[in-house]
Amino acid sequence: MKKKCKVVMLPTEKASNLVISKIDNKVIYTNNKIKLDSTFNPQYLYIISDDKIKDGDNNWCIYDNQLILNDIYCQATLKDCKKIIATTDKSLGFIGKFNNEDDYILPQIPESFIKIYNNNIKEVLVDYEKILSDESLGEEQYLEERIKINFDNIINISIENKTYTKKEVEKLLRCCVADITSGRNNSVQEFIKENL
Repeated sequence: MKKKCKVVMLPTEKASNLVISKIDNKVIYTNNKIKLDSTFNPQYLYIISDDKIKDGDNNWCIYDNQLILNDIYCQATLKDCKKIIATTDKSLGFIGKFNNEDDYILPQIPESFIKIYNNNIKEVLVDYEKILSDESLGEEQYLEERIKINFDNIINISIENKTYTKKEVEKLLRCCVADITSGRNNSVQEFIKENL
């Protein structure tokens, strides 16, 4: 089963493989981590969902482009606070017991997605699975939806194929011609990369 989730990119002061060029504002993936400097601004990706934050959970959330670790604050004060379900930031996690482990790192985003990411990807489809809940209702147990996480703590995601109406295609074509004519874009491929 797949659920639609949002993709958020936020700046970090830590070195990262994902950076924004300060020269042309393009998102770049590099094999080596790059620190903040006069040319590059390191970024982390976050996959956020509308999944309910349960009492007692220590969850990382995003509200107003800020990271928050506090489920009570997210639930009670900020109804628009979104739960982070995966990230490229390996420092985000919880200290405590989770699946009999002392430390738990948030699930990671596949490198294959990070390499193709651009600022135009706002939503992805995340694989979920139904499992038998740890909590019981009397004698009955029930199925619960959880993110499907691979053995290496990486989630499975895919990009939703968007279909366009005839009107939307006509508008995109007009914008493409106008951009190329005015010199804002040098080619159709450049326009497609930036707008689709």
